[in-house]
Amino acid sequence: MVQTKIPPMFFLLRIIFYCLLFLFLLPSFEIIYYYHFGTVTNSDALYPYLFIKDFNTNLHQISGWVTPPSHCLFPDLGFMFLLQLIIDNIYWIHWAFAFFCFLSIIYVMRMLSLSWSIALVTALCFLKLGELYPRDWGQFFLPSFHGTEFFLLALNLHLLRGREILTFGKGILIGITLALSIFSELWFFVHSFIPLILYVLISKKYDLKSLLLMIFAGLGSYQLLLNLQKKIGIGSFQPKQFPIKESLQSLQEILKNEPISLFERIAFVPGNLPLRELLIPSFWILLLFTIYRLWKNQKDPKILLLPLSMLGGMIFIQIGNLEVNARHFYFLPASIIGMFFFNLGSFSFLKKITTLALFLMIVLSSNRFLLDPNLTREIEISKSLHSERITCTIQTWQTWGKSRGASTYWPVKYMRAFSTEQINLIPFTNDGVYYPWVHNLKWDSEYSNPVPKQLDWGIVSANEDLLFGRVGKEFRICADWKLIRTKE
Repeated sequence: MVQTKIPPMFFLLRIIFYCLLFLFLLPSFEIIYYYHFGTVTNSDALYPYLFIKDFNTNLHQISGWVTPPSHCLFPDLGFMFLLQLIIDNIYWIHWAFAFFCFLSIIYVMRMLSLSWSIALVTALCFLKLGELYPRDWGQFFLPSFHGTEFFLLALNLHLLRGREILTFGKGILIGITLALSIFSELWFFVHSFIPLILYVLISKKYDLKSLLLMIFAGLGSYQLLLNLQKKIGIGSFQPKQFPIKESLQSLQEILKNEPISLFERIAFVPGNLPLRELLIPSFWILLLFTIYRLWKNQKDPKILLLPLSMLGGMIFIQIGNLEVNARHFYFLPASIIGMFFFNLGSFSFLKKITTLALFLMIVLSSNRFLLDPNLTREIEISKSLHSERITCTIQTWQTWGKSRGASTYWPVKYMRAFSTEQINLIPFTNDGVYYPWVHNLKWDSEYSNPVPKQLDWGIVSANEDLLFGRVGKEFRICADWKLIRTKE
Protein backbone atom coordinates (compact mmCIF):
# COMPACT_ATOMS: atom_id res chain seq x y z
CA MET A 1 0.00 0.00 0.00
CA VAL A 2 1.54 3.28 -1.14
CA GLN A 3 0.95 6.19 1.21
CA THR A 4 -0.18 9.39 -0.45
CA LYS A 5 0.77 12.78 0.84
CA ILE A 6 -2.23 14.65 2.25
CA PRO A 7 -2.62 18.44 1.93
CA PRO A 8 -1.62 20.45 5.05
CA MET A 9 -5.21 21.68 5.56
CA PHE A 10 -6.61 18.14 5.65
CA PHE A 11 -3.81 17.09 7.99
CA LEU A 12 -4.62 19.98 10.34
CA LEU A 13 -8.34 19.16 10.27
CA ARG A 14 -7.53 15.55 11.08
CA ILE A 15 -5.44 16.59 14.09
CA ILE A 16 -8.27 18.88 15.28
CA PHE A 17 -10.72 15.98 14.97
CA TYR A 18 -8.42 13.71 17.01
CA CYS A 19 -8.03 16.44 19.63
CA LEU A 20 -11.82 16.90 19.96
CA LEU A 21 -12.27 13.13 20.12
CA PHE A 22 -9.66 12.86 22.88
CA LEU A 23 -11.45 15.62 24.81
CA PHE A 24 -14.74 13.80 24.24
CA LEU A 25 -13.17 10.73 25.89
CA LEU A 26 -11.79 12.75 28.82
CA PRO A 27 -12.96 10.28 31.53
CA SER A 28 -10.61 7.66 30.06
CA PHE A 29 -7.67 10.03 30.52
CA GLU A 30 -8.81 11.17 33.96
CA ILE A 31 -9.03 7.66 35.38
CA ILE A 32 -5.37 7.18 34.32
CA TYR A 33 -4.19 10.59 35.53
CA TYR A 34 -5.94 10.49 38.90
CA TYR A 35 -4.95 6.89 39.52
CA HIS A 36 -1.24 7.66 39.14
CA PHE A 37 -1.42 11.07 40.84
CA GLY A 38 -4.32 10.45 43.21
CA THR A 39 -4.74 6.84 44.22
CA VAL A 40 -0.94 6.41 44.24
CA THR A 41 1.98 8.86 44.15
CA ASN A 42 3.88 7.83 41.04
CA SER A 43 6.95 10.05 41.04
CA ASP A 44 8.79 8.65 38.01
CA ALA A 45 6.06 9.97 35.71
CA LEU A 46 6.69 13.44 37.14
CA TYR A 47 10.39 13.40 36.25
CA PRO A 48 10.10 15.17 32.84
CA TYR A 49 7.78 17.83 34.27
CA LEU A 50 10.11 18.60 37.20
CA PHE A 51 13.26 18.44 35.07
CA ILE A 52 11.90 21.05 32.65
CA LYS A 53 10.58 23.12 35.55
CA ASP A 54 14.13 23.28 36.92
CA PHE A 55 15.50 23.94 33.42
CA ASN A 56 13.16 26.90 32.97
CA THR A 57 13.97 28.24 36.44
CA ASN A 58 17.74 28.10 36.13
CA LEU A 59 19.73 26.35 33.41
CA HIS A 60 22.50 25.44 35.87
CA GLN A 61 19.96 23.78 38.18
CA ILE A 62 19.65 20.70 35.96
CA SER A 63 23.29 19.68 36.52
CA GLY A 64 22.24 18.08 39.80
CA TRP A 65 19.74 15.67 38.24
CA VAL A 66 20.01 11.90 38.45
CA THR A 67 17.83 10.51 35.67
CA PRO A 68 16.41 7.03 35.08
CA PRO A 69 18.05 4.62 32.59
CA SER A 70 15.87 6.05 29.82
CA HIS A 71 16.84 9.71 29.72
CA CYS A 72 13.63 10.69 27.84
CA LEU A 73 15.52 13.52 26.10
CA PHE A 74 13.46 13.17 22.93
CA PRO A 75 10.56 13.52 22.62
CA ASP A 76 9.43 13.53 26.29
CA LEU A 77 11.63 16.33 27.61
CA GLY A 78 11.52 18.31 24.36
CA PHE A 79 7.74 18.16 24.21
CA MET A 80 7.45 18.95 27.92
CA PHE A 81 9.66 22.02 27.40
CA LEU A 82 7.36 23.34 24.66
CA LEU A 83 4.26 22.63 26.73
CA GLN A 84 5.54 24.49 29.78
CA LEU A 85 6.21 27.55 27.62
CA ILE A 86 2.49 27.89 26.86
CA ILE A 87 0.71 25.98 29.66
CA ASP A 88 1.27 26.38 33.41
CA ASN A 89 -1.33 23.89 34.63
CA ILE A 90 0.16 20.50 35.40
CA TYR A 91 -3.12 18.68 34.62
CA TRP A 92 -3.36 20.11 31.08
CA ILE A 93 0.36 19.61 30.48
CA HIS A 94 -0.09 15.89 31.13
CA TRP A 95 -3.31 15.83 29.11
CA ALA A 96 -1.43 17.28 26.12
CA PHE A 97 1.34 14.72 26.58
CA ALA A 98 -1.22 11.88 26.71
CA PHE A 99 -2.74 13.23 23.49
CA PHE A 100 0.72 13.20 21.93
CA CYS A 101 1.06 9.50 22.86
CA PHE A 102 -2.39 8.91 21.37
CA LEU A 103 -1.22 10.50 18.10
CA SER A 104 2.00 8.46 18.21
CA ILE A 105 0.03 5.23 17.95
CA ILE A 106 -1.79 6.56 14.89
CA TYR A 107 1.51 7.69 13.39
CA VAL A 108 3.28 4.34 13.77
CA MET A 109 0.32 2.35 12.43
CA ARG A 110 0.21 4.62 9.38
CA MET A 111 3.94 4.07 8.84
CA LEU A 112 3.15 0.34 8.80
CA SER A 113 0.77 1.00 5.87
CA LEU A 114 -2.46 0.50 7.82
CA SER A 115 -5.38 2.80 7.07
CA TRP A 116 -6.26 5.96 9.02
CA SER A 117 -9.37 4.32 10.45
CA ILE A 118 -7.47 1.23 11.67
CA ALA A 119 -4.73 3.46 13.12
CA LEU A 120 -7.36 5.48 15.01
CA VAL A 121 -9.07 2.35 16.36
CA THR A 122 -5.67 1.08 17.56
CA ALA A 123 -5.13 4.32 19.49
CA LEU A 124 -8.64 4.08 20.94
CA CYS A 125 -7.99 0.48 22.03
CA PHE A 126 -4.90 1.67 23.91
CA LEU A 127 -6.97 4.37 25.60
CA LYS A 128 -9.60 1.81 26.58
CA LEU A 129 -6.93 -0.53 27.94
CA GLY A 130 -5.57 2.37 29.97
CA GLU A 131 -9.04 3.13 31.34
CA LEU A 132 -9.68 -0.50 32.32
CA TYR A 133 -6.20 -1.05 33.76
CA PRO A 134 -4.82 2.40 34.71
CA ARG A 135 -2.09 0.97 36.94
CA ASP A 136 -0.59 -1.09 34.11
CA TRP A 137 -1.67 -0.24 30.57
CA GLY A 138 -2.50 3.33 31.61
CA GLN A 139 1.23 4.02 32.04
CA PHE A 140 1.41 4.32 28.25
CA PHE A 141 -0.05 7.84 28.40
CA LEU A 142 2.41 9.14 31.02
CA PRO A 143 5.83 10.70 30.35
CA SER A 144 8.97 8.62 31.06
CA PHE A 145 7.02 5.34 30.77
CA HIS A 146 8.24 4.36 27.28
CA GLY A 147 5.03 5.18 25.36
CA THR A 148 6.94 7.51 23.04
CA GLU A 149 8.84 4.51 21.68
CA PHE A 150 6.08 4.37 19.08
CA PHE A 151 6.82 7.92 17.96
CA LEU A 152 10.54 7.12 17.70
CA LEU A 153 9.85 3.99 15.67
CA ALA A 154 7.43 5.85 13.39
CA LEU A 155 9.93 8.66 12.88
CA ASN A 156 12.61 6.22 11.73
CA LEU A 157 10.12 4.44 9.47
CA HIS A 158 9.13 7.79 8.03
CA LEU A 159 12.74 8.41 7.04
CA LEU A 160 12.90 4.93 5.48
CA ARG A 161 9.69 5.31 3.44
CA GLY A 162 9.83 4.89 -0.33
CA ARG A 163 11.65 2.37 -2.44
CA GLU A 164 14.83 4.28 -3.20
CA ILE A 165 18.29 3.45 -1.91
CA LEU A 166 19.31 5.50 1.13
CA THR A 167 20.95 8.73 0.02
CA PHE A 168 24.08 10.19 1.60
CA GLY A 169 22.12 12.72 3.66
CA LYS A 170 19.36 10.30 4.67
CA GLY A 171 21.87 7.68 5.80
CA ILE A 172 23.47 10.23 8.15
CA LEU A 173 20.05 11.47 9.35
CA ILE A 174 18.80 7.95 10.12
CA GLY A 175 22.01 7.22 12.03
CA ILE A 176 21.50 10.36 14.13
CA THR A 177 17.82 9.58 14.84
CA LEU A 178 18.69 6.00 15.82
CA ALA A 179 21.34 7.31 18.24
CA LEU A 180 18.92 9.88 19.67
CA SER A 181 16.24 7.19 20.00
CA ILE A 182 18.51 4.80 21.88
CA PHE A 183 19.94 7.55 24.09
CA SER A 184 16.44 8.77 24.96
CA GLU A 185 14.82 5.35 25.35
CA LEU A 186 17.09 2.39 26.12
CA TRP A 187 14.10 0.15 25.47
CA PHE A 188 14.15 1.38 21.88
CA PHE A 189 17.29 -0.71 21.42
CA VAL A 190 15.56 -3.78 22.86
CA HIS A 191 12.31 -3.32 20.98
CA SER A 192 12.98 -1.54 17.72
CA PHE A 193 16.63 -1.20 16.77
CA ILE A 194 17.27 -4.78 15.62
CA PRO A 195 13.91 -5.13 13.75
CA LEU A 196 14.58 -1.80 12.01
CA ILE A 197 18.06 -2.86 10.90
CA LEU A 198 16.64 -6.18 9.65
CA TYR A 199 14.00 -4.28 7.71
CA VAL A 200 16.66 -2.07 6.10
CA LEU A 201 18.64 -5.17 5.06
CA ILE A 202 15.65 -7.20 3.83
CA SER A 203 14.11 -4.33 1.89
CA LYS A 204 17.50 -3.61 0.25
CA LYS A 205 17.21 0.12 0.92
CA TYR A 206 20.96 0.53 1.19
CA ASP A 207 24.30 0.23 -0.46
CA LEU A 208 27.52 -0.35 1.47
CA LYS A 209 28.36 3.36 1.53
CA SER A 210 25.01 4.47 2.98
CA LEU A 211 25.05 1.61 5.51
CA LEU A 212 28.51 2.60 6.77
CA LEU A 213 27.46 6.24 6.94
CA MET A 214 24.44 5.26 9.02
CA ILE A 215 26.57 3.22 11.42
CA PHE A 216 29.27 5.86 11.90
CA ALA A 217 26.75 8.69 12.21
CA GLY A 218 24.86 6.68 14.82
CA LEU A 219 27.91 5.73 16.89
CA GLY A 220 29.32 9.25 16.70
CA SER A 221 26.04 10.90 17.67
CA TYR A 222 25.49 8.51 20.58
CA GLN A 223 28.97 9.17 21.96
CA LEU A 224 28.42 12.90 21.53
CA LEU A 225 25.18 12.72 23.54
CA LEU A 226 26.91 10.74 26.32
CA ASN A 227 29.74 13.30 26.47
CA LEU A 228 27.26 16.18 26.53
CA GLN A 229 25.37 14.56 29.40
CA LYS A 230 28.62 14.06 31.31
CA LYS A 231 29.72 17.66 30.68
CA ILE A 232 26.41 19.08 31.92
CA GLY A 233 26.65 16.93 35.05
CA ILE A 234 23.49 14.85 34.70
CA GLY A 235 23.91 11.40 36.22
CA SER A 236 22.07 8.26 35.14
CA PHE A 237 22.16 4.51 34.91
CA GLN A 238 24.41 3.74 31.91
CA PRO A 239 24.07 0.75 29.54
CA LYS A 240 27.53 -0.45 30.64
CA GLN A 241 26.16 -0.81 34.18
CA PHE A 242 23.66 -3.43 33.08
CA PRO A 243 24.94 -6.86 34.26
CA ILE A 244 25.34 -8.28 30.74
CA LYS A 245 28.09 -10.71 31.72
CA GLU A 246 26.10 -12.08 34.66
CA SER A 247 22.94 -12.32 32.55
CA LEU A 248 24.75 -14.26 29.81
CA GLN A 249 26.27 -16.61 32.40
CA SER A 250 22.81 -17.17 33.86
CA LEU A 251 21.42 -17.80 30.37
CA GLN A 252 24.17 -20.34 29.71
CA GLU A 253 23.28 -22.18 32.92
CA ILE A 254 19.57 -22.20 32.11
CA LEU A 255 20.13 -23.43 28.54
CA LYS A 256 22.35 -26.17 29.92
CA ASN A 257 20.11 -27.34 32.76
CA GLU A 258 16.52 -26.37 31.92
CA PRO A 259 16.20 -24.96 28.37
CA ILE A 260 12.52 -25.89 28.10
CA SER A 261 11.60 -23.70 31.06
CA LEU A 262 13.30 -20.67 29.45
CA PHE A 263 11.41 -21.13 26.18
CA GLU A 264 8.17 -21.55 28.14
CA ARG A 265 8.77 -18.29 30.02
CA ILE A 266 9.53 -16.46 26.79
CA ALA A 267 6.51 -17.92 25.02
CA PHE A 268 3.93 -17.56 27.81
CA VAL A 269 5.34 -14.60 29.81
CA PRO A 270 4.48 -15.61 33.39
CA GLY A 271 3.60 -12.65 35.59
CA ASN A 272 0.84 -10.24 36.47
CA LEU A 273 0.38 -8.69 33.04
CA PRO A 274 -3.33 -7.79 32.72
CA LEU A 275 -5.16 -9.79 30.01
CA ARG A 276 -2.09 -11.98 29.55
CA GLU A 277 -4.26 -15.10 29.13
CA LEU A 278 -6.00 -13.48 26.15
CA LEU A 279 -3.21 -11.43 24.61
CA ILE A 280 -0.35 -13.95 24.57
CA PRO A 281 -2.22 -16.79 22.75
CA SER A 282 -3.72 -14.25 20.33
CA PHE A 283 -0.25 -12.92 19.57
CA TRP A 284 1.17 -16.34 18.64
CA ILE A 285 -1.84 -17.40 16.58
CA LEU A 286 -1.91 -14.16 14.60
CA LEU A 287 1.86 -14.27 14.12
CA LEU A 288 1.61 -17.71 12.47
CA PHE A 289 -1.17 -16.51 10.16
CA THR A 290 0.81 -13.37 9.32
CA ILE A 291 3.98 -15.27 8.43
CA TYR A 292 1.97 -17.68 6.27
CA ARG A 293 0.24 -14.82 4.44
CA LEU A 294 3.50 -12.97 3.85
CA TRP A 295 5.13 -16.15 2.53
CA LYS A 296 2.19 -16.93 0.25
CA ASN A 297 1.56 -13.45 -1.14
CA GLN A 298 5.09 -12.00 -1.03
CA LYS A 299 3.91 -8.79 0.64
CA ASP A 300 5.94 -6.02 2.31
CA PRO A 301 7.27 -7.56 5.58
CA LYS A 302 6.98 -4.21 7.39
CA ILE A 303 4.01 -5.49 9.44
CA LEU A 304 6.42 -7.90 11.20
CA LEU A 305 8.23 -4.98 12.87
CA LEU A 306 5.69 -4.91 15.71
CA PRO A 307 5.75 -8.65 16.57
CA LEU A 308 9.55 -8.78 16.17
CA SER A 309 9.78 -5.87 18.59
CA MET A 310 7.53 -7.76 20.98
CA LEU A 311 9.68 -10.89 20.70
CA GLY A 312 12.80 -8.87 21.46
CA GLY A 313 11.16 -7.56 24.63
CA MET A 314 10.01 -11.02 25.71
CA ILE A 315 13.50 -12.47 25.32
CA PHE A 316 15.28 -9.57 27.02
CA ILE A 317 12.96 -9.62 30.04
CA GLN A 318 13.54 -13.32 30.64
CA ILE A 319 17.31 -13.19 30.02
CA GLY A 320 17.71 -10.12 32.23
CA ASN A 321 15.31 -11.51 34.85
CA LEU A 322 13.34 -8.24 34.79
CA GLU A 323 9.92 -7.43 36.15
CA VAL A 324 7.03 -8.26 33.82
CA ASN A 325 5.49 -4.80 33.52
CA ALA A 326 3.01 -3.48 30.96
CA ARG A 327 5.40 -0.62 30.09
CA HIS A 328 7.64 -3.25 28.43
CA PHE A 329 4.73 -4.85 26.54
CA TYR A 330 3.11 -1.98 24.62
CA PHE A 331 4.04 -3.74 21.39
CA LEU A 332 1.83 -6.68 22.38
CA PRO A 333 -1.64 -5.07 21.85
CA ALA A 334 -0.28 -3.03 18.92
CA SER A 335 1.00 -6.25 17.27
CA ILE A 336 -2.29 -8.05 17.80
CA ILE A 337 -4.42 -5.27 16.34
CA GLY A 338 -2.04 -4.67 13.43
CA MET A 339 -1.76 -8.37 12.53
CA PHE A 340 -5.51 -8.91 12.96
CA PHE A 341 -6.40 -6.29 10.37
CA PHE A 342 -3.51 -7.34 8.13
CA ASN A 343 -4.89 -10.88 8.06
CA LEU A 344 -8.35 -9.66 7.11
CA GLY A 345 -6.57 -8.86 3.86
CA SER A 346 -8.90 -8.30 0.96
CA PHE A 347 -12.08 -8.70 3.02
CA SER A 348 -12.75 -5.01 2.67
CA PHE A 349 -16.36 -5.04 3.89
CA LEU A 350 -15.55 -7.13 6.98
CA LYS A 351 -12.60 -4.87 7.76
CA LYS A 352 -14.80 -1.75 7.59
CA ILE A 353 -17.55 -3.28 9.74
CA THR A 354 -15.06 -4.45 12.38
CA THR A 355 -13.35 -1.07 12.46
CA LEU A 356 -16.64 0.79 12.80
CA ALA A 357 -17.92 -1.58 15.50
CA LEU A 358 -14.75 -1.12 17.59
CA PHE A 359 -14.86 2.65 17.11
CA LEU A 360 -18.49 2.96 18.25
CA MET A 361 -18.07 0.51 21.12
CA ILE A 362 -15.15 2.48 22.61
CA VAL A 363 -16.44 5.99 21.93
CA LEU A 364 -19.93 5.32 23.28
CA SER A 365 -18.75 3.51 26.41
CA SER A 366 -16.38 6.07 27.93
CA ASN A 367 -17.28 9.57 26.83
CA ARG A 368 -17.87 12.63 29.01
CA PHE A 369 -21.59 12.89 28.24
CA LEU A 370 -22.70 9.29 28.83
CA LEU A 371 -20.79 8.77 32.06
CA ASP A 372 -20.39 5.33 33.57
CA PRO A 373 -21.31 5.75 37.29
CA ASN A 374 -18.56 3.33 38.36
CA LEU A 375 -15.96 5.21 36.34
CA THR A 376 -17.15 8.54 37.71
CA ARG A 377 -16.98 7.24 41.28
CA GLU A 378 -13.41 5.94 40.80
CA ILE A 379 -12.30 9.29 39.39
CA GLU A 380 -13.90 11.23 42.25
CA ILE A 381 -12.30 8.98 44.88
CA SER A 382 -8.88 9.43 43.29
CA LYS A 383 -9.42 13.20 42.98
CA SER A 384 -10.35 13.48 46.66
CA LEU A 385 -7.24 11.50 47.69
CA HIS A 386 -5.12 13.79 45.52
CA SER A 387 -6.63 16.94 47.04
CA GLU A 388 -6.65 15.67 50.64
CA ARG A 389 -3.04 14.49 50.52
CA ILE A 390 -1.74 17.84 49.26
CA THR A 391 -3.94 20.17 51.35
CA CYS A 392 -3.42 18.22 54.57
CA THR A 393 0.36 18.04 54.11
CA ILE A 394 0.64 21.78 53.42
CA GLN A 395 -1.43 22.67 56.49
CA THR A 396 0.59 20.32 58.72
CA TRP A 397 3.90 21.58 57.34
CA GLN A 398 2.85 25.17 58.05
CA THR A 399 1.74 24.28 61.59
CA TRP A 400 5.03 22.47 62.29
CA GLY A 401 7.18 25.42 61.26
CA LYS A 402 7.89 24.87 57.54
CA SER A 403 11.08 22.93 58.20
CA ARG A 404 12.57 20.27 55.95
CA GLY A 405 11.18 16.77 56.24
CA ALA A 406 12.09 13.18 55.46
CA SER A 407 10.23 10.64 53.37
CA THR A 408 10.70 7.81 50.93
CA TYR A 409 11.40 9.08 47.43
CA TRP A 410 7.78 8.96 46.20
CA PRO A 411 6.33 11.93 48.14
CA VAL A 412 9.35 14.16 47.37
CA LYS A 413 8.54 14.74 43.71
CA TYR A 414 4.79 14.50 44.32
CA MET A 415 4.72 17.50 46.66
CA ARG A 416 7.27 19.40 44.60
CA ALA A 417 5.06 19.03 41.52
CA PHE A 418 1.61 19.60 43.00
CA SER A 419 2.15 21.79 46.06
CA THR A 420 1.60 25.54 45.91
CA GLU A 421 4.21 25.81 48.68
CA GLN A 422 7.90 24.94 48.47
CA ILE A 423 7.80 21.90 50.76
CA ASN A 424 11.29 20.43 51.00
CA LEU A 425 11.45 16.69 51.55
CA ILE A 426 14.62 14.60 51.46
CA PRO A 427 14.34 11.01 50.13
CA PHE A 428 15.47 7.94 52.07
CA THR A 429 15.00 4.21 51.79
CA ASN A 430 12.95 2.49 54.48
CA ASP A 431 16.25 1.77 56.23
CA GLY A 432 17.09 5.48 56.38
CA VAL A 433 19.69 5.57 53.59
CA TYR A 434 19.72 8.66 51.38
CA TYR A 435 18.19 7.59 48.04
CA PRO A 436 17.76 10.33 45.42
CA TRP A 437 16.26 8.17 42.64
CA VAL A 438 15.11 10.30 39.66
CA HIS A 439 15.92 13.35 41.70
CA ASN A 440 17.87 16.61 41.69
CA LEU A 441 20.73 16.52 44.19
CA LYS A 442 20.71 20.31 44.32
CA TRP A 443 17.33 20.18 46.08
CA ASP A 444 19.19 18.66 49.04
CA SER A 445 22.40 20.73 48.82
CA GLU A 446 21.90 22.04 52.36
CA TYR A 447 22.96 18.62 53.69
CA SER A 448 26.20 16.95 52.54
CA ASN A 449 25.30 13.52 53.93
CA PRO A 450 21.59 13.58 54.75
CA VAL A 451 20.27 11.27 57.48
CA PRO A 452 16.68 11.21 58.84
CA LYS A 453 17.71 12.25 62.36
CA GLN A 454 18.71 15.68 61.03
CA LEU A 455 15.03 16.36 60.25
CA ASP A 456 12.20 17.06 62.67
CA TRP A 457 9.34 15.49 60.73
CA GLY A 458 8.57 13.27 57.79
CA ILE A 459 6.09 11.21 55.79
CA VAL A 460 5.55 7.46 55.99
CA SER A 461 2.67 5.21 54.93
CA ALA A 462 -0.47 5.38 57.08
CA ASN A 463 0.13 1.96 58.68
CA GLU A 464 3.58 2.84 60.05
CA ASP A 465 4.26 4.23 63.53
CA LEU A 466 7.96 5.08 63.31
CA LEU A 467 9.75 7.68 61.21
CA PHE A 468 12.78 5.74 59.92
CA GLY A 469 13.17 4.08 63.33
CA ARG A 470 12.44 7.21 65.38
CA VAL A 471 9.49 7.44 67.77
CA GLY A 472 6.98 10.16 66.89
CA LYS A 473 5.66 12.85 69.22
CA GLU A 474 2.88 14.12 66.98
CA PHE A 475 0.94 12.45 64.15
CA ARG A 476 -1.31 13.51 61.30
CA ILE A 477 -3.05 11.26 58.74
CA CYS A 478 -3.21 12.75 55.25
CA ALA A 479 -5.07 10.25 53.01
CA ASP A 480 -2.67 7.26 52.79
CA TRP A 481 0.24 9.22 54.25
CA LYS A 482 1.10 9.55 57.93
CA LEU A 483 3.00 12.68 58.88
CA ILE A 484 5.13 12.18 61.99
CA ARG A 485 6.85 14.85 64.06
CA THR A 486 9.70 13.63 66.24
CA LYS A 487 10.27 16.83 68.23
CA GLU A 488 7.73 18.88 70.11
